[in-house]
Order: sequence, then C-alpha cells, then structure tokens
Amino acid sequence: MFFLVRVCHHVRVRFSRGHRALANLIYMPMVFASGAFFPINFLPDWVRPGIELLPLRPFLEALREVLQQPNVSVFDLTPNLALLACWGILGFGITLRYFKWHDE
Repeated sequence: MFFLVRVCHHVRVRFSRGHRALANLIYMPMVFASGAFFPINFLPDWVRPGIELLPLRPFLEALREVLQQPNVSVFDLTPNLALLACWGILGFGITLRYFKWHDE
C-alpha cells in the first residue's frame, strides 16, 4: 500500500531529488501524526478525525493489538484491515490511471 503511494507521486516528479523531497513531504507528517512516535491523545480534538483516516494509523493499531494480545483474532482487526484495503484499492486505482512507463 505504501509502495502505491510512492508510485503515485512518481507520476508527478521526474527527477530523483524531487522524489525524495516529495516522499518526505508525504511520509514524515503522516508518521508523526499517526501516532508512530507519540500517542495522538496529545493532539487537538479537531485534528483527530483526519488522523484516523491516514493509512498508517490502522496499520499501527492492528500491529499494536497483535503484539499486545497474541490471541487476538482477525475479526477483531476487521475495521483496521478494511481501512487499509480501501487505501490500497484507492492507491492502486490512481496508479493504474496515471502511471505510464517511459523509455529513457
């Protein structure tokens, strides 16, 4: 899924320096805001609904649940996995629509 985001931004930027800058512009705020480094409880209430929709958030929640409760079932992870699947389908669709191979 994250690879699809990278391919999508590859469509827009043609040079390798631009890829790194755009990747950092996309990933770093998402990593900080999704709760990878600190809990989102410290963020303002008006920011949280948007953060809940980020693709990294359900992945981190599912990973934490599996690591903290080894006997968790797949059905307990269904909302997180469904949101990840939606992001994957969206990224795949955007990639199919805009990505073109260029011979250089």
